[in-house]
Amino acid sequence: MCVRLVEKYNCAKNAWLVRLFWLKEKWCPAYCRDFFSGGILSSQRSESTNASLSKRVNTTCGLFDFYNIFCDVVTEWRIKEKDENAKNKDRFPEIYLPHVSILQHASKIYMNNLYKVFENEHIKGEECCQDLLSSIQTSYGTEHTYAVYENRLSKKFGFVVRFNLPDHNIVCDCKKYSKSGILYCHCVRIFNVHCVAKIPDQYTLKRWTRLARPPQAVEEAVSSSNASGVLGFIWRVQMYR
Repeated sequence: MCVRLVEKYNCAKNAWLVRLFWLKEKWCPAYCRDFFSGGILSSQRSESTNASLSKRVNTTCGLFDFYNIFCDVVTEWRIKEKDENAKNKDRFPEIYLPHVSILQHASKIYMNNLYKVFENEHIKGEECCQDLLSSIQTSYGTEHTYAVYENRLSKKFGFVVRFNLPDHNIVCDCKKYSKSGILYCHCVRIFNVHCVAKIPDQYTLKRWTRLARPPQAVEEAVSSSNASGVLGFIWRVQMYR
């Protein structure tokens, strides 16, 4: 479609379009999947803030009122985050298939909300099908190449997945793991085919696990690093910069 538009309007040599194309990794999602973003768009933070404030702020609010409302919203966010941390510390999520070993392992290492994401990908993986394209012996083991399809009937939109034994290294053309840090249904499907009982250590991103650093540790680090007698809030501002 884009090629047709370029040909129709004869703008292939337009300097602005050429410069925009060479920066495509910075603005086009299809070209920036190799960079970790947690699956978050750059506009989501401002949109969520606007959604939280628009329910309380109106055109008659002054600057002082806006500041108080903003502080209240931030306090509510921190309370919710503290509650979520407590839930992740004391509770484990319910597993929809308790006998599946990889789900048992995921429920123990992932935070509850991230486990639900992985569980949904496991469900999608059960609906996928795969075709073995090749098996090659390498110095690192046996590399299997699969074509994984999300639609069993039509077999459209297939992705190439490369899986290595015995290292359990896996790479999918969708590149969703490099973007979000969570294994998606195509990789989970191949793990199920080879009866992988747990998520390999190289694919358990620490920031999504229960071992992630709690907020209390951050506060302790701030106080311990403040050896020069600088006030805590000033130290934070300097470090953020």
